[in-house]
Amino acid sequence: MSGTNLNNALALGFTSIVYGNLRNQFAMSESTLRRHLALEGYNLSKIILDIRMNFGLMLLQTTQKTILQIAQEVGYESGSRFAFYFKQRFGFSPKRLR
Repeated sequence: MSGTNLNNALALGFTSIVYGNLRNQFAMSESTLRRHLALEGYNLSKIILDIRMNFGLMLLQTTQKTILQIAQEVGYESGSRFAFYFKQRFGFSPKRLR
């Protein structure tokens, strides 16, 4: 999925897209999927955050885009919000990779 497509998916309800794909792949209802995720200590918000952060990390490592451009590409309007969650996830600031 290209960055633009990811950003569009996030803006248009990535949650429903992910649930739909997971439901189809595992052939279960949304409520059953949520229950199974909860039993494993996951929820869709955590999964989406992980996808966003890993995609952001990849962009930081492989492009010369600014932190704000990357933040926007992964679905954040604010570079500082992206930086906050990035540091929580990886233990260092995205500036460290610039």
